[in-house]
Amino acid sequence: MVEQTRVYSFDFLRSIAMLLGLAVHAPLIFYFPEAASEFGIVNIEPAENWIWLMLDFITIWRMPIFFLLSGFFSVLLINKIGLKSYALDRFIRIGLTCLFFSALFDILDGNFDLTLNHLWFLYYLFIFIIGLSFLYLFSVFQTIISKKLTIQGWMVILLLLIMIGQLSILLLALFPKTSLSIRVYYSG
Repeated sequence: MVEQTRVYSFDFLRSIAMLLGLAVHAPLIFYFPEAASEFGIVNIEPAENWIWLMLDFITIWRMPIFFLLSGFFSVLLINKIGLKSYALDRFIRIGLTCLFFSALFDILDGNFDLTLNHLWFLYYLFIFIIGLSFLYLFSVFQTIISKKLTIQGWMVILLLLIMIGQLSILLLALFPKTSLSIRVYYSG
């Protein structure tokens, strides 16, 4: 049974990804000029290309890093408290939180359709939690997961996944019409 539930290098990685969230969200008025007009800012210049490149670069790997780290720490937590306690805890912390705040946002905007808006990541995280919990019921999956990888082994896996994300950026640049570019998301 694994007793370690903190990996400080991964905590550092998570904090860097959180700080990069500021770089993504700070120039939102350039992505949404209509939002700037709500604050009395008119005739705002559109975002320059380097801002779009920075946004695409950070966005392509930032949230996947959070999901990967969540999965890594979930396995440690399951080994520590057990699958049943883990699933109940995540249902309360993630599932009910997503449902409650989605409903609250819907009440505030007057259209009760459980729109996720900024809570999209809680919805997907909850789906991944359900998937992990289901897979953890099978001994084959537990055997694969229980193979002890060193921190360096996990770092290599993480770096490979980041490189895959960077390859995705290249594909977004080469085939913008066939991809779900973040620019399409932010430009409406």
